[in-house]
Amino acid sequence: MRRLVPLVVAALWISVGAAVAWSEADPAPHIVIVEGTASGGVSSLDLADQSGTGGDPGGYMSFDPAGGRFVARLRVPALDGNSLLTVDRRAPRWGTGRWRVQVKDRASGSWETVLTTNDATPGRWQRRSVALTPDHISARGWVSVRVVGTGAVLDLDAISVEKAPLWWAPGPGTTWQWQLQGRIDRSHDVEMYDVDLFDTRPAMIDALHSDGRVVICYFSAGAWESWRPDAGLFPAVVKGRMNGWPGERWLDVRRLDLLGPIMEGRLDRAVAKGCDGVEPDN
Repeated sequence: MRRLVPLVVAALWISVGAAVAWSEADPAPHIVIVEGTASGGVSSLDLADQSGTGGDPGGYMSFDPAGGRFVARLRVPALDGNSLLTVDRRAPRWGTGRWRVQVKDRASGSWETVLTTNDATPGRWQRRSVALTPDHISARGWVSVRVVGTGAVLDLDAISVEKAPLWWAPGPGTTWQWQLQGRIDRSHDVEMYDVDLFDTRPAMIDALHSDGRVVICYFSAGAWESWRPDAGLFPAVVKGRMNGWPGERWLDVRRLDLLGPIMEGRLDRAVAKGCDGVEPDN
């Protein structure tokens, strides 16, 4: 996984108008609010600049079902080759709103759900990307997107089509070395090293890269480890019984509302250290 975060190479230029008729032949990119209301600057959808739980109210749009149903249609310029639809959003608290992001399948004419509030940590800005197929891209080079929701407001920071990164895909026979403790032995003639995210210094990761190795960084996603520097971030409610290893307890992985931000912090650490990918264990 050469990049953990894809690079934005195409933005969305859109206009709002509930009275604007939707037409596949219209060459101008735009958004049409079909049901419900929208507030905020539409130009904010060009740039992903919100993070955490807060945000600048002028830097995103809010989609409000207004007690009923919200429906908006967007047309996003596509790219040649493998592409990702990337959405930066802040979902409402679980149980207060249900939202779907859909992409139109040109072959069938139906709307395919690609993102829902079930895969979002409520109340936090999150970026999610989904792969597009040729059936999602029109002859004119557009991707038609629909946002549908009920209940509480959904905040949208940005939406774009990006070039898919060149993922490292190990095939059968790939050679690798897994070492989580001690000074890393770089003498093994292998294609990939799997090392500890916290204990491996960036200089060692750089050295492995200079040797031509792919570097995967290990962390435990399903167990709490008492000695990790972020151990204090885990609330007691997510920690279960001992898992058989000293200082470790199983995590309640159903509580993504609490665990999601911690794990995202670990992914940020992996990006900062230069890891090519991660091994989320347990």
